[in-house]
Amino acid sequence: MNAIATQQLTEIPFVLNKLEQENEFAIMDNGKPMAIMFKIPKVKSGFNKTVGFIKRLKALIALNEMRSEAEERGFLSEEEIESEIQAARLNG
Repeated sequence: MNAIATQQLTEIPFVLNKLEQENEFAIMDNGKPMAIMFKIPKVKSGFNKTVGFIKRLKALIALNEMRSEAEERGFLSEEEIESEIQAARLNG
């Protein structure tokens, strides 16, 4: 994927031309990726569907991150899970 610097975002004709040529590219801030810009499909509900897909993708990324963090900390044993359930039932 090609990239442009954040400073180039002020050059709208450049950005639009780049988007027309590449269909997608990364926006870099001090050499680090901070966003992705891509063309929205020219279909009847392209914008709304694209936004929905992006939201689902962000949720999946967050879920995967939580799973990775949980795996690093270690999973609960069956006994620990059962103990948590019993405690919740008593307190809830």
